[in-house]
Amino acid sequence: MIIITIIICRANIKYSVICYYEDIEKSNSEKDILVLWNTSIYEKYHSSIFYANAFPIFYNQIKKKKKNKPFCLRIDSAGWYDNSYKEICKDESMDCPDLIVLGSTQLTQRYFNGDTLNLNKYFNKYFIKTGNSFENILFKYAFYDYRIDNNWLAVPIIIDYRTITFNMTTFNYCIKKGYNLHYPPPYSDYWGSDYKKTWTWEKIFEYAGIISKCIGYPGFNLYRYSNNEVLKFFVSLCNALNIPFISENDKLKTKTCGFRGAEYIKKLKILKDIVENNYMEKPVTDQITYIKRQNDDNESNFIYSKELNGLSFFPTLYTKYDDVKNTFIPGSSFLGGSGIIITKKSKYPDEAFEFIEILINENYSFITDINKNMITPYENIPSQHCIKSKINQNNNISKKENCNSLLRINGTYPYYYIYNNITNIVYISHISINSERGISIVTNNKLNYENINILFQNKNYTCENKVDYDKNYITYYDKYKIEIPINYNETIILKLMEDNINNIHDQNIEIECQICEDTLKKSKPLQFPFSNFYEIGNLEKDSPIQHFFERLFNFKNSNETFEDIINYTCDDIEKSLFPKCQYQSDIIFEFAKCDSKIKKKLIIYKNCIFEENSKLPKYEDCFYTPYTNKNGLILGISKQKRAMRL
Repeated sequence: MIIITIIICRANIKYSVICYYEDIEKSNSEKDILVLWNTSIYEKYHSSIFYANAFPIFYNQIKKKKKNKPFCLRIDSAGWYDNSYKEICKDESMDCPDLIVLGSTQLTQRYFNGDTLNLNKYFNKYFIKTGNSFENILFKYAFYDYRIDNNWLAVPIIIDYRTITFNMTTFNYCIKKGYNLHYPPPYSDYWGSDYKKTWTWEKIFEYAGIISKCIGYPGFNLYRYSNNEVLKFFVSLCNALNIPFISENDKLKTKTCGFRGAEYIKKLKILKDIVENNYMEKPVTDQITYIKRQNDDNESNFIYSKELNGLSFFPTLYTKYDDVKNTFIPGSSFLGGSGIIITKKSKYPDEAFEFIEILINENYSFITDINKNMITPYENIPSQHCIKSKINQNNNISKKENCNSLLRINGTYPYYYIYNNITNIVYISHISINSERGISIVTNNKLNYENINILFQNKNYTCENKVDYDKNYITYYDKYKIEIPINYNETIILKLMEDNINNIHDQNIEIECQICEDTLKKSKPLQFPFSNFYEIGNLEKDSPIQHFFERLFNFKNSNETFEDIINYTCDDIEKSLFPKCQYQSDIIFEFAKCDSKIKKKLIIYKNCIFEENSKLPKYEDCFYTPYTNKNGLILGISKQKRAMRL
């Protein structure tokens, strides 16, 4: 039996201790406690449960090794800030966790503070044990985030990326009003087999304009307008347009803004156009609004946590709402996430890595649970949704499930049927009936023929495994076909008309997984093509890209040109990326002239910021005595010539 002791702080959970029931009352000297700092805060402790669930397996593994003391696990709700910046392990008075969950842009903070254990030894042991190297099982570019100077800093545990999400009901509404829109790939064959060339950011922004004109609201937005979200969007856009976000000064070995050039500024003007025309939602920092679904009757329902009029730069979204869909992001998404470090002064580094191995073991569900609805960082471990998809591919799916799947998309669509050797057409609406899917037949619908009520009644029908006239049950018959009872003895097979099949393609789990996997294979970290470095976190703290969008949305009210805004932004980026000397490996410097008063030369650091409290010298002794120094001795020899009088 495992017992969890939870400490409550101000009605919120501060930390929990998980022990085997025999060990809970033992003193700390009689047991060892592995301490994990999670990013959750007191009010949102629930994410720590996934780590707690792994403890029983960890406990049994350690017990088999017959350690002198039993282990317990303590999980602290430390939060993002303390995980990154709080001083640890310097003396006995400080907290000293064994494991810390850190965002990929925060790892370098702990690394340069000397808090992280080099994991190369453990990664090599993992390869020998499993036959899998981390380089092979991680998604292609993930290792750029977790390595510095060929040192593995952390084990990836959570992955973060973006897709494009779109509101299918809004598309249906605007298409019916005559606007030239097509569902994004893969929901329409309009884009051809090579959607990478046809589905572009230019096309997304064009569609945002069309949707804006159709419904009167901006057709494109971001999931939220926080510092890091606008940064992720801008980097993803740069990736797709072949614009370098970060470059490097070869002489000074410093990172610079990559998009100053005229060629890049010209490409980025698509942002200016979409903002100027109000096709992109104006940022309201961290303000939560709602998804707005534009219905056929032009009324609005509010769902989820962000306004979605048309298209959005959004986290991968698995939702019960049938009209909210994921599609491919042009080019490549940004790639981020979180990893677990083992602290350098951990008393139990071997046991800490054993615990991590359990979390990422493909035979358990911990890594998929931690990543919730998203793909995991590991190519060999799909998300729970994709696991279910693979299971479904191997198992028979009931008629009711197939019927629900076929009718998932709300809207009115034409079906044809054959009765008495005559082919007819009937328009049927796909609807939700409580928690089930079904259809509604309206015989006096102006789209239907006048004699349609000879066979059909004004009724709603629900999906089931077999038809039932009394209970108004319909069922799945075959691909794109449903069976509907018209009396106690007869049924009719309705088939969705071929020219509508591609337009209402169901976003089944298999498609979702394919979108996510394809996106992740191309996604790149913010700092790509560079490995992680200390200053990358400054881009989130200093917010140069958020300031860029603030300037851009105020463009009409300012005297700045677009080039001015780009150059100001680049100045801000380079200021954020300019390193402190203590974090610069190749320091370039020169000497000022010798100061005669102190007989020292100031050291001018060319590629880093000198700090007074650093261990680096500020001055160097002069190797000569300047002539202006009063303690110096100057000998002057002159040779005079006498003038001769003639």
